Amino acid sequence: MTTHDSRRFLLEEALHKANDAVFFDHHQHYEDAIIKYGDSCALLGQVMRTHLEEDDKRKIEAVRTTYVRRIYELQDYVTPNMHKL
Repeated sequence: MTTHDSRRFLLEEALHKANDAVFFDHHQHYEDAIIKYGDSCALLGQVMRTHLEEDDKRKIEAVRTTYVRRIYELQDYVTPNMHKL
């Protein structure tokens, strides 16, 4: 498998995990959504460690940042006020 193929596979898996996360999020299964968003972020992180053009790296980081923010928002639903102590 070439680096390009590997990167493409990781991106497809990240998208699949993100789609699952959105499904769970929409149906208020927040704990499952957090896990899937986290899985997607991990895969996107792996993609970012490969050789990418700077523009592609910025786009992936923007998506990853969006998912991380959503994880924090969902954690407030799951464990309200826990990290505000």
